[in-house]
Amino acid sequence: MKNTFISFVFLFFSITFTAYAAEEEGISDPLSVLSNISTPKQCIKEDIDNHSLSLSDLIEIALCNNPTLNRSYMEAKASAASYGESLSTYFPSITGEADTGYNSSKIGGGSSQSSSDAGASISLSWLIYDFGGRQADVAITKKNLEAANFSHNQLMQDTIFSVINAYYNLLSARELLNSVMVNEEAFRKSYEVASKRYDLGLVRLSDKLQAETSYAQSQLSTTEAFNSLAKTKGELAEILNLPAYTDLDLEEVTIDPEAGKFSGEVEELIQEALAKRQDLKSQKASLEASKATLEKAKSGDYPSIYLTSGLGINDDFNENEQNYNSSIGIRLSVPLFTGFSNTYNITKQRYNYESAKARVSESESSVRLDVWQSYQNYNTGIKNYEITKKLFASAEENERVALGAYKAGKGNIIDLLNAQYKLAEARKEKTSAFYNLILTKNDLLRSIGSMEM
Repeated sequence: MKNTFISFVFLFFSITFTAYAAEEEGISDPLSVLSNISTPKQCIKEDIDNHSLSLSDLIEIALCNNPTLNRSYMEAKASAASYGESLSTYFPSITGEADTGYNSSKIGGGSSQSSSDAGASISLSWLIYDFGGRQADVAITKKNLEAANFSHNQLMQDTIFSVINAYYNLLSARELLNSVMVNEEAFRKSYEVASKRYDLGLVRLSDKLQAETSYAQSQLSTTEAFNSLAKTKGELAEILNLPAYTDLDLEEVTIDPEAGKFSGEVEELIQEALAKRQDLKSQKASLEASKATLEKAKSGDYPSIYLTSGLGINDDFNENEQNYNSSIGIRLSVPLFTGFSNTYNITKQRYNYESAKARVSESESSVRLDVWQSYQNYNTGIKNYEITKKLFASAEENERVALGAYKAGKGNIIDLLNAQYKLAEARKEKTSAFYNLILTKNDLLRSIGSMEM
């Protein structure tokens, strides 16, 4: 009796301690399925106000601070845990039980009877074969894990490209501000020249007023450029999950739009995109999971075979008797009738699989169109930039000649102001074309799924 009671206590506390230790000691990944997902990097220097930030710094801040990325990472971890859960079905299930009790009874008005006993048992159940159901479960969770990882990777790429676009938009806004300030200075000088010539009686008042109007309009353009720059700063800060008023000090950079030109044919880029795009890979993994789900449903019509085993002991304290029992055997579980549930489940999963195939085909078509359009935009960007460079050089020379002629009294204010307007527009168009070329190249990289900067 004493030995049985000790066995009972030992079994109870062993079960309790094992469960507690698994939780407290962090024993949460015995099959090492979670280690395949990398942990996000720590945030870079928090006091960003005191540092000049490069593009790589901005990307790191965005990847660190983005709450959507953090959610996606947790979902990928959960998918990995589901995969580990499915692998656990290849191991036996062992259950320990222990009980003790006291019973008392009284017959009529006579004497009462009481008894007490204690027992402990261990049972084992091990699925040996189920005609592919268990294998399908593992395939489903594995493909769902792959899909979650690809989706997480795609979200990271989308975040990176959003930062790059916002970064170059900010540089473009800053450069456009510099351009309109140069234009404002040119119109200011024209106004001063016209005023001086009017004071000397060499031109009419209309020359001075027209020059003054152009100067005021250039000041409005400068104000608008300041506003545009402030808004693009706020947009970049929000992508970094920082307050819009955060003052981001960007490193000075020299950009060569000619660097890294694409030399491949569009057909090659489309094939590269079909092989690289993480969102497409995610859908293909989901397609495989859907196929495995169909196989899982089919296996529901077949039996499952288990190995079972048990060992138990019971001690009657009153009789001082100990009873031992043990068993081992094979258990067959056969689904005889499920009310047509499995029949319709198979049909449903077959349609789900066909739907998933259609989604993949639809996505492939979308990827091809995305690359084609991005490729055309990039080539147009190259041509536009070359044209605006020539246009700017011509307008700059025209303005120089018109200003010299007006100062010498051989030209009129209309010709000068027209030349300056054309130069101002050419300067802005050249700047816009410059950064548009960079942005279209970045968009082409995005459409291909390439992370080359």
